[in-house]
Amino acid sequence: MIDVPDVKPCPICMSNQRFELESEDDADRHLISSSDTAFLGPGKDRSVTDAYCFEVPGSPKFMVHVFPLCPSCCGTGVVIQDEDFAQIQAEVAMATDNLEQVIKYYSADPSTLREHTDRLTRVMIPLIARKALHLVHTPARGSYARYLTNLFNIRL
Repeated sequence: MIDVPDVKPCPICMSNQRFELESEDDADRHLISSSDTAFLGPGKDRSVTDAYCFEVPGSPKFMVHVFPLCPSCCGTGVVIQDEDFAQIQAEVAMATDNLEQVIKYYSADPSTLREHTDRLTRVMIPLIARKALHLVHTPARGSYARYLTNLFNIRL
């Protein structure tokens, strides 16, 4: 089923969920219906807040939405022992750290904050999820990585 050696369920995402891999027969293999913040499948880092509300004097309130990938499985629900996968894990950690720094540094400048956070969460995170899905050919059923590639219409 999986042609990558040493495949393991994510110890973080799959600790309280039943582990099932996608199969070729899944009707919803590429379609996951859920709202962003209510996503319940494996691969989402629930320790990271999904949305931040900012109130800057002289500007209307605005929200910054985040798509937090699990640093262990990179949104796939599966961890593999592979150099390329370890690199993607490092990218997830770096993106999360950068996002926290950007939010902290630019919280009083709405346009710059949106520009930088959008670049990270709407460009980098989906591309990281895409790379992870290339390595983990069969992720956990209903994974966040699969959801994000669908949400952003990214073809594998």
